[in-house]
Amino acid sequence: MADGRVERTEQSTHGEIISLARHRIIKKILPEQSSAELDGSNLHLTIAAVRALVATNDEIFHRIMGSFSHDCISGSVFKRCGYERVNVKQVQTKTQFTTFAEYSSMTFDLSPLKRLPAALCLLQPVYKKKGLSCFIDYELSVERAIGALHEGVLLPYLVQLKHHLESIQVCLGEVDSWLLDAETNLRFIETTFETKLESGCDSVVFKGLTPNDFFVTGHTRCLADQPCMHCGSPIQMHQCVLLAGYFFRRCINLSSHGVNYYSYPKEEILMECTFAGIFEVVFHISHVTEQFRLLQFIEFMSS
Repeated sequence: MADGRVERTEQSTHGEIISLARHRIIKKILPEQSSAELDGSNLHLTIAAVRALVATNDEIFHRIMGSFSHDCISGSVFKRCGYERVNVKQVQTKTQFTTFAEYSSMTFDLSPLKRLPAALCLLQPVYKKKGLSCFIDYELSVERAIGALHEGVLLPYLVQLKHHLESIQVCLGEVDSWLLDAETNLRFIETTFETKLESGCDSVVFKGLTPNDFFVTGHTRCLADQPCMHCGSPIQMHQCVLLAGYFFRRCINLSSHGVNYYSYPKEEILMECTFAGIFEVVFHISHVTEQFRLLQFIEFMSS
């Protein structure tokens, strides 16, 4: 009888230790003010919600990474090619509305994709492979957590992870929105001026071509302050070479195949009109207010 009581006491003590440890882990994952979220939460529904977030985030991630350039101290740099501005200038007796394709870059904070919050560091995160090894593979990390954690710990862990994944979706959405602006700008120009523009990138960068393949029209200057889409440095820092009677800026990047040549951007004439006066105006059409100003200016010129 005594031995039985001792055994039950030891089992009880062991169970209490496990329960206490589990309680402390939960408190670490979810602070007091967030613990109310667990009330009424369903583990299976939470797992489904987390998996859905991971799938959506992965879809956006793979879509935007085609435009990823490089990492720097302040964040991750992305590049895009498109029509950023409409220029109005005087050419002899006519006023011309013109545009040209150019490269632009923007830096974004993608740290939530690379690091877990302290509350979620119960398990070592799994990272993606190959060239994306600095980014966490959330699909594998979630499945690992589901298989490794006790249900009592798993639910609060997934609730906290869900918040983290939602913040990641905001980060990815900002990059995606910025990249889509190039397409929005193109459609705005085509609609406003009732014209059709070719792909901007084709008139800026040429790959793997011989000097005889180059044919350049339009501007007689290089946009010196524009970032290189391959190495991130300003184009003016690249070597200037003469090919087929034209000057190009050459980028030799070990991470890309072959040599990339930057030509003078091809200028597209959108509209010409005769108007008394000299105008030199630039509209940065990535901003809605600038689009509205341009529409007003066109109406003024047409009146």
